[in-house]
Amino acid sequence: MEQCQCFRNTNSGWKVIQNKAYSPCSVDNGERLKTYMVIGPGDEVMGGRYPWGWEMPGYNAANWLKPIQVANPVTVGYGTDNQWTLAPRNIPLITEKQQRFGKIARLSGLKNSNNFLHGKASLTIPANSNVSILIDQNFNTVAYPELILSKGKGSSVKVTYAEALFKNGIKGNRNDIAGKEIVGNFDIFHPDGEYKRLFRPLWLRTYRFVQLDIITKAQPLVINDFYGMQSGYPFKAVASFTSNDESLQDIWNVGWRTAA
Repeated sequence: MEQCQCFRNTNSGWKVIQNKAYSPCSVDNGERLKTYMVIGPGDEVMGGRYPWGWEMPGYNAANWLKPIQVANPVTVGYGTDNQWTLAPRNIPLITEKQQRFGKIARLSGLKNSNNFLHGKASLTIPANSNVSILIDQNFNTVAYPELILSKGKGSSVKVTYAEALFKNGIKGNRNDIAGKEIVGNFDIFHPDGEYKRLFRPLWLRTYRFVQLDIITKAQPLVINDFYGMQSGYPFKAVASFTSNDESLQDIWNVGWRTAA
């Protein structure tokens, strides 16, 4: 048990590497949305640079480096630096569960979406295509989107997230999408042409609408699956609220779904 605990404390048996597949994108969110945005940049991921399989047993980490100690361990609350300080957890862990998207709201550059959102069929984007797929979750949520892709070397997939669509800078009714566009934070993935690559952002996203803007080159791109991993604290309802204003129930529901 002591040996296991020692390893978890990042002893000399750990190895590290700089993942050069990542670079920041979507760094102008506040400017584009003309509002204050409390989010960091998106992830632009080059599939050809990613160390695929690093989390699997048998991965060859011979070229990885030994970590260097940057500070001495101290008790929580001691000192003024407070760098890389961990405290024992006294609350439940964050939970994740798969959350399927609701429907395809709009499609351009492609005749048929093949119902790929159900997870029972893949969708092939032909070579040298420019395709846009707007997806409606049907409600606001907080999740880690997981996009599984095959082939598509040289292509790019831009994934944009928004709680509502815009027309002339105005949101209006979220259920009305005619003539509206998506403006939000985004990630960009560049597949390496291999089979079933999983792209997932480093941090969770908040959205009702998600748009895939796909540009392919000489090789077709296959979307094997796309869904969200809904993430949040495992709250349990121990109180209730009622009002003669029925709209407050919708606010309660939104807060419950997005409490992370």
